[in-house]
Formats: sequence, structure tokens, C-alpha cells
Amino acid sequence: MLKKRLKAVIYGASSVGKSIKLILDNDDKIEVVGFIDDYKEKYSKFCDLDIVGNFSDLVKLKGEVDCIFLGIGYTNMKLRGELFNKIKEMGFSTPNVIHPSALIENSAKLGSGDIILTGVIIDRNVEVGDNVLFYTGCIISHDVKIFNNVFFAPGVTVAGFVEVHEGTFIGAGSTIINNITIGKNAIVGAGSVVIKDVPDNAVVVGVPAKVIRYRYDQ
Repeated sequence: MLKKRLKAVIYGASSVGKSIKLILDNDDKIEVVGFIDDYKEKYSKFCDLDIVGNFSDLVKLKGEVDCIFLGIGYTNMKLRGELFNKIKEMGFSTPNVIHPSALIENSAKLGSGDIILTGVIIDRNVEVGDNVLFYTGCIISHDVKIFNNVFFAPGVTVAGFVEVHEGTFIGAGSTIINNITIGKNAIVGAGSVVIKDVPDNAVVVGVPAKVIRYRYDQ
């Protein structure tokens, strides 16, 4: 007897949402039935599926949908974290999405709602929180600790014993050397090389990375 597939929606009709759908299209346990989006017209199409509503429609989906995948990008990390927490509080399941080409060591620990895209490598003894997104080609070395709601853009390299705290965005092609702590709600600009700890709310860019300003909106 065929096992019933879980019904899912993706929150965010965006490039991230499209990447999630492409992975789930090959998952025989999950059926994506539509998208939730706060800025697109209800019943319009995205990736050949309906936009079934916005945030206010989630409560109506209880009992019809088993799980929700968060496809919100990095432009508003605070909103991304808040939405994930509200989805969990409403009782929806938030499984991880892992591309089959990703390499994850058995000793690594993942959270809930993590999105791991093409060619990502996660080494031994890595701890990953909830709602963390690893874009294509990221390399996370041994004994790294990543807190909730962190976004890694493509091609990021993180050396061993690094901590990346909640709400932080790491830009494309960045490198973080070993034993570094990246604070909460920080931004590491694309192509940066981080050789010193990054304070909470700091925006750092360059080689080596230097603080150019602080964010007070989060």
C-alpha cells in the first residue's frame, strides 16, 4: 500500500521558494499543494501552483496542510524569524529540506525548518539551530555552532569552532576563519574575510572585514 504523502505549502513565492519546490518535487513523502505569499494576488500562479492566500489564511489551512516550508529570503531577517516562530506556534510541522547533493556528516545536528541547497557540505560536530538556510556551495567546517534564523548566501566558507548567532546574514563568497564569533543580527558583506569577532548588529565588509556601521532596526 502506498503511504499517504504529507501536504505542504511554501511560504514565499520567491527564488528561495522555487528552490525549495524543486527539491520537494523529488520527495515521495511530501506533496506541495500551493504557495502562501503576502504580496501576490490570491489564486495567481507561481511555479504552476496556486497562491492559496497570505498569512491571515494560514489558520484556514489547519487540517488541510500538514507542513509549511519558509521560502522567505534575507532582505528582512527579523520578519523571517518572526514568521517561522508564528508558523510553529500555530502547530504546523516545519521539516528540513535537504538537496540530495548535500553532504552532512552523521555527527552534525540539524534543527527544524533548515533549508540546505545544492552542494552544501556540513562537517562533523556542527550544531545548526532552527530556520537556517544554506545556499548553494556553502562549506561549514567541524565544530561550528549556528543559532536560529541565520542565512548563508552562496559559496560561504566557515572554518572550525566558529559561532554564528541568531538573525545574522552571511554574504556570498565570504570566508570566516577559525575560532570567530559572529554576533546577533549582524551582516557580513559579500566576499568579506572575517578574521576578528563581529559584534551584535554590526555590518562588516572587506578583506579583512571591518565594521562600517551598526544596525539599530533589529
